[in-house]
Amino acid sequence: MRPRKQFPSNAAVELKLLLSKAASRPEYSRIQAVLIRAVAPELKASQIADITGLSATHVAKLHSQFLRHGAAVFTNRPGRGGHRHGIETEKGRARKEQQAKLAAKRAKYAQYLSEGKTSLFARMKIALEEKLGRPVSDVFVLQKLREAGFVKNK
Repeated sequence: MRPRKQFPSNAAVELKLLLSKAASRPEYSRIQAVLIRAVAPELKASQIADITGLSATHVAKLHSQFLRHGAAVFTNRPGRGGHRHGIETEKGRARKEQQAKLAAKRAKYAQYLSEGKTSLFARMKIALEEKLGRPVSDVFVLQKLREAGFVKNK
């Protein structure tokens, strides 16, 4: 078995500062598990897990992540996927911009529906405005719906 890696010399000080700023009990436990290893490197992950109430594998993962990423493990939690756990990167900013566009689109859709327009009409108008990059008139939308066969000529 390979020898365990040693934590940086300033890790304990940094972790104590983070521990005082912990916002929730789970965050406190995670920081505490790494702090114990920094202060008492002879303890195994299973012993630290007994002290903190976390699982031994979770404690080992925390130690590994702390050695790789440093204190950033507790702030932006790298490696977590999913919609709500996006790390602030180019991709994360793009996702926020997409969400803002979608919210604007939904607001526009709700506005058209509140004006008494049908669902199909509202969706078509929004799609045409996006494609053309400018506002379009109701007559233009109706004309396009007629061309597509969705509205009968009277």
